[in-house]
Amino acid sequence: MFPVAFEIYGFPIHTYGIFMALGFAAALFVAISLGKQSNIKPDDIGDVCLVALLTGLIGGRLLFVAVEWDQFKDELSSIIFRRDGFVFFGGLVFSTLATYLFIKYKKLELGKLADILAPALALGHSIGRLGCFSQGCCYGKPFEYGLLFPESAPASIHFHGVPVHPTQLYESLALLIIFGILMKARKSSRFDGAIFLIYLSLYSIFRFFNEFLRADDRGFYFYGISVSQLISIVIVGVSIFILLKVKSSKSS
Repeated sequence: MFPVAFEIYGFPIHTYGIFMALGFAAALFVAISLGKQSNIKPDDIGDVCLVALLTGLIGGRLLFVAVEWDQFKDELSSIIFRRDGFVFFGGLVFSTLATYLFIKYKKLELGKLADILAPALALGHSIGRLGCFSQGCCYGKPFEYGLLFPESAPASIHFHGVPVHPTQLYESLALLIIFGILMKARKSSRFDGAIFLIYLSLYSIFRFFNEFLRADDRGFYFYGISVSQLISIVIVGVSIFILLKVKSSKSS
């Protein structure tokens, strides 16, 4: 729970940024390692991961601005210069589309790369969520047996020092478990792309229920369902439909 890890000549190095960098490094390491097993060049893996990272950051920011437009409409420069504010699903959707187009442009094997990126993304995201925990953002609702964040953390400012659900840690642990499931599932996968679809389904299901514990600003709601929950429902539905359709075509 230390927002600033250390300073270099008076310039603060934020713990959030460190965990983001560590998460990307871990994801890249896993992706390159799995890529070698599928005879995909490390340079190609690196290019795809870089495109996924950059477009993920852009997409995450765009969705946050969209759902929190009231915070930005009177000062448009804050869209660029404010450091806070990303929605993971915005990054996931935008990055998936952009990475798909990039893979097609490079004439690489889409299904194999998707299955390589899925566990890498799960591990990197798990580490990145520890950055949220250190920052005190993405916090949960008050909980008697929860964690008490420092006074300067958004969680404590919002609830005046009341213990809350450490939803960041819940998600970090869930993603680590998903990473393990995906790595094991790779050994018995029956078609390219299945691992990526399993990742989408598992994460979206977890995220849907974890959203009920979140207490930070969730943007607008639709019949009591948050934006992230709506996206979760769509992703789970589409992923399961594709999995069943491909399984059916394989067995016929």
